[in-house]
Amino acid sequence: MQENRLPARSHFFSFFQDPNKFVYTPWDAQNYLNLNGVWQFQLSSSPFTGATRFYENDALTADWGTIQVPGNWSLNGYGVPNYVNMRADFAPDENPLTVNKIPRDTNTTGRYKRVFEVSEEWNGKTVIAYLGAVKSAFKLWVNGQYVGYSQDSKTAAEFDITEFIVPGKQNTMAIEVYRWSDGSYLELQDMWRLNGIERDVYLYATPQTRIQDIRLTTTTTTDYQNGLFGAEVSIVGNQASNSMVDFTVYDESGDLVLRDNQPISSQENRSVAIVQPTVVKGVQFWSHESPALYSVRLRLLNKAKEVTQVVWLRAGFRTSELKGGNVLINGKPVLFKGVNRHEHDPLTGHVISEASMRKDLTLMKSLNINAVRNSHYPNHPLWYALADEYGMYLVDEANIESHGVGAANQGHSYIAENHMVNMPEWRDAYVDRIRNMYEASKNHASVVMLSPGNESGDGDNTEYLYHWLKERTSLPIMFEQAQLRPHTDVYAQMYASLDLMQSFVEIGSDRPMILCEYQHAMGNSVGNLKEYWDLIYKHESLQGGFIWDWVDQTITTTTNEGIEYQGYGGDFEKAGQYHDGNFSANGLLTANRELHPHAYEVQHIYQNIFAEWDSSRADRVLIRNGRYFTGLDDVYLRWERLEQGQVLQSGIVETLSIPPGESATIAIPNISQMKNENRYHTNLYFVKKSDSLGRKKGDVVAKIQLSQPFQNNEKGAVKSNGGIEERSAALILRFKDYEYTVSKNTGWLSSVQKKGKEVLKTPMIPWFWRAPTDNDFGEGFPQKSKVWIDVAEHAELISIIKKEENGAISVVTKHRFPTVQSEYHTTYTLTDEGNILIDAWFLAAPNQYYPALPRIGYRLELVDTYESASWFGRGPHENYWDRKSSAFFGRYSMPIAELSHGYVRPQENGHRADVYEVSFFEKSNAETPSITFKGRPLIGFNAQYTDWLDYDTTEKTGLHPHEIPVKPNAFINIDFKQRGVAGTDSWMTPPLFKYTLPWRDYHYQFEIALN
Repeated sequence: MQENRLPARSHFFSFFQDPNKFVYTPWDAQNYLNLNGVWQFQLSSSPFTGATRFYENDALTADWGTIQVPGNWSLNGYGVPNYVNMRADFAPDENPLTVNKIPRDTNTTGRYKRVFEVSEEWNGKTVIAYLGAVKSAFKLWVNGQYVGYSQDSKTAAEFDITEFIVPGKQNTMAIEVYRWSDGSYLELQDMWRLNGIERDVYLYATPQTRIQDIRLTTTTTTDYQNGLFGAEVSIVGNQASNSMVDFTVYDESGDLVLRDNQPISSQENRSVAIVQPTVVKGVQFWSHESPALYSVRLRLLNKAKEVTQVVWLRAGFRTSELKGGNVLINGKPVLFKGVNRHEHDPLTGHVISEASMRKDLTLMKSLNINAVRNSHYPNHPLWYALADEYGMYLVDEANIESHGVGAANQGHSYIAENHMVNMPEWRDAYVDRIRNMYEASKNHASVVMLSPGNESGDGDNTEYLYHWLKERTSLPIMFEQAQLRPHTDVYAQMYASLDLMQSFVEIGSDRPMILCEYQHAMGNSVGNLKEYWDLIYKHESLQGGFIWDWVDQTITTTTNEGIEYQGYGGDFEKAGQYHDGNFSANGLLTANRELHPHAYEVQHIYQNIFAEWDSSRADRVLIRNGRYFTGLDDVYLRWERLEQGQVLQSGIVETLSIPPGESATIAIPNISQMKNENRYHTNLYFVKKSDSLGRKKGDVVAKIQLSQPFQNNEKGAVKSNGGIEERSAALILRFKDYEYTVSKNTGWLSSVQKKGKEVLKTPMIPWFWRAPTDNDFGEGFPQKSKVWIDVAEHAELISIIKKEENGAISVVTKHRFPTVQSEYHTTYTLTDEGNILIDAWFLAAPNQYYPALPRIGYRLELVDTYESASWFGRGPHENYWDRKSSAFFGRYSMPIAELSHGYVRPQENGHRADVYEVSFFEKSNAETPSITFKGRPLIGFNAQYTDWLDYDTTEKTGLHPHEIPVKPNAFINIDFKQRGVAGTDSWMTPPLFKYTLPWRDYHYQFEIALN
C-alpha cells in the first residue's frame, strides 16, 4: 500500500508568513514550490523494460519525450484511452476473477523526471513532497535516492524528503508510475481507465516542529440554537512540548468571534493542542441555502512566543446526523436533490481545473441541485473548499470499487470467499483508503455524509469500515452495498423503482431511503422524474437521491477531415480491446458543460418554491416556500397571464416575505373577459434580486405554470366548402386555391398544394418507429418492436371511396397492415375553411398480440424550401410524454435546424409533446405556402433535416451525430403519441406503463391548413 508515506491529514496549507486570509492556492508563498508543468517522460511496456535506472542523476534522458503534469498519458500522446464500465481491464474476462494477479510484461509504466531548484532559505526546514493523485501506483526518488511508494490513486501522498533535498542547488525528482497495481482491484469504477499524475505536484517547507494535522469541531448545540467550536491540532517535531497554538475565529465581515491559546501536551504518544468544544452564541449556521463560513487562523508559537507557522481554514457551523429516522442538517430533514459527479474534462480527462469546478458548482446551483456524491473516490481538495463556499452538500466516497470482482444486490452473484471484501489480508488496504478519505475532508462543512465505497461487494472488511468511521465521526454513513444491514445509516438503493420505494415506506424503517444513484441520464432520458419526486415529497422517510450523472464522460476528438466530435468507448481503443461503448455518456450536461434538454426537467422538479391556485379566491395564488433555512426575501415574483400562448397581462410582486416552510397568498388580477374557446395560463417566475451562491441577479430560481379552466365548445359536424375531383389515379379535395390529393394506388395523402405550389416531397404515411434511445436499447425494445419499422411500407390498400353526405366531402380509405395483421382506416374531410381533417383509426387485430408501439402518427417530408417552425404548445425545449413538466405552454418559434438535439450517440430527439398547433414556414424568398398541423386537441411533433432510418435501428453501430446525413428537406413527424423516454435505468426498465403504447386500438384526429 505504501512505504514511507506520511500519515493522511486534513486539507490545509501552512505558511511562514501570514497571508492574512484563507487562500485557495499557495503558489505565491515563499515556502511552496509548484512542480506542475512540463516534465521529461518515457512510456515503457512494463516496469522491466526501458530505462529502468532512470532515477539516477546521471541517467541519460535526452531521447525522452515530455508530458504535462498533471496530465493523463493517453490524452497527451502516449497510448489510447479505454472506457470500461465494470471489468478489470488488466485481467481476462473470467468468473470468478482471480485477485492478486497483475500483468508483469504488459503493465505499462510511465517514467517522469524533472530538475528544479529549492530556495536556500529552506535550509534547516522540513521539506515535504506532495503528489495529489497518481494512477494507479508510483515510486519516488529524489537526487537518485529512493524515497517511497504509494497507491490509492485518488488521494494525496506526502513524503518527507528533507534528507534528500539540497537547498540552494539543483535537484532532481524521478517518479515511476504503474498502470496497474494490486490496488487496481479496488479501483474498478465505471469511467475512462486513464493513467498518470492527475493532480498537483509540489514541495513545501515547514519548521522542524510543525503542524501535522488539524481536526475542527464546528457544529451546533443540541437545540440548534448556537454554535460549538473545538479544535485538536497534532504537532510533530523535537520542540513540540515547548510550543503553543493560538486559535482565532473571524466571521465573514472579519470581526473577531473567538480567540484561544492552548499549550501543546502529550497524549497517547502524540503532541496535541486542544480547544475543548465551546459554545459560540449568535453564529450563522452553514447550509446549502446560506453557506456562512468563518475563517479560522491557527498560529504555531515557539518557546519565545514567535510565530513559526500559520494556517488558515474556513469552517461552517453545521450539524449532520441520523436522528428520528432521517438525516438532519441543523435539525431539519432536508431533501437531497442530488447528482453524482465524476471528475471529467473532455480535453484533459481526469485533470480538473479550478475554473471547471467553479463552473460545475455554478451550473448545479442554477439547476437547483443541492447535493453531490463524489463518485466514486475523493475529489481534488479544491472541490471541497468550493463546495463550502457555494453551499453544496457532499457525500464523500472512498476510492473503493470492485465491480469486476463482484458487487452486491445487482441480480448476479459472486463467490464470497473469492472476494477481497471477505479476505482478512486485504483489510489494511480497505482501511488505508477509508482513512485517506476521512482524514482529508473531515473539516469541511460541505461533507455531510460518508460512503465506504461503491459496488464493492459487502463483507467483513466493509462492515469494519463502518465501525472505523463511527469511532471517529457522527456523520451518517451511506453504503448501498449494505442495503438495510446494520452497517449503514441510510438505505441507499441504486436505481430503485417507484414500487420499491413505496414498499420501503409501507414496511417502515428507522433509517431513511436516499437513492445513491437514480435516473440514469444516458442519452435521451430522465423520464418520470416527476413521479419520483411526487413520491418523495409525500413521505418523510424518502429523502431524495443522486442522479447518474453530471456530465457525459466523453473525450473531444476529430475526424481525419477535422470535424470535432465527442468520442466514447470504441473510438480510441486498439483493435480487439474491450470497451463499453457509449455507456459513459449519461450526463445531465455534455462533457463541454452544455445542458441536455433533460437538465431543464431536473431544474424544474428540484426547485424549492411551489404554487397553486388559492381554492377560496380565483385571483389569488398560494405560494409555499419549500426552503428549510431561509425566507424568500432574496427573490421577487414576475407573473404573466397568457391567452392562447400570448402574454395578455403581466406584473411584478417585489416583496415575498415568506419564512422557510410557510405559505402566503398573492393577489394576481383576473382577466376581465375570458373567451370559452381560448386557453389561458398563468406563469410565475421567481427572480433573484442580487448575485449570490452561483446565481446572478435576474436569474429565475423557480417557475410555475398554472392553467385556467378551459371550456371546450364542441364543434358540430364538419361542413365542407369546395368539391372533390376524381381522376384515374387520385381523388382530389379542392377548395379555392387549395388541393389535397389522395392517391388511388396507395391510399395516402400524396400532394398538398396552394396555387399549384407543392408542399410535400413524399406522401404523408402512418409512422410507428422512432430511432431507439439508449434506454430503449437497454430494455431490448428495438428488437422487440422492430416489426414497427416499416409497417406502412407493406400496407395493402383495401378500399378508397369518395363520400359526400350531410354537407361534408371526404375521402375514406381502408388499409391492411399485414406485418401486424391489423387495419388502418382514414377519413380525409375538407372543412369549410379549406383545411383538411384527418380522422385515423388503428384497429389492432383482436386475435393477435404484437409488441408495444414506439409511436403512432404520421410522417412526411416537406419540399426543401422550409426552414422554420412556430407552435403553440409545450416548449421551448425538447420534451416528452414522461418528461414535460418544465416545458410550459406558450407560443414559440425556432429554425428547424435548432429543434434537434445532438446526443452523443444519435437517437430519438427534438420532440415536442402536447402541442395544439405547429406551423412550418418557407424561406423568405420562397413561394410555397406555410403548412399548419392542428391537434384535436393535441399532437406531438418532430422536425429535422435527418432521416430516422439513417440512425441505429436494432443494433448500436457506434454512430456519432456528424455521421448522420443532413438532407435539404425537412422530415416531419406528427404524432398522436410517442412512448416516454424512461429513466429508471438504461439496462432493463421500460417507461412507466402509463407512458407506453400497448397493443390496442387507437383513434385520433388532426387538421392540416395552408396559409
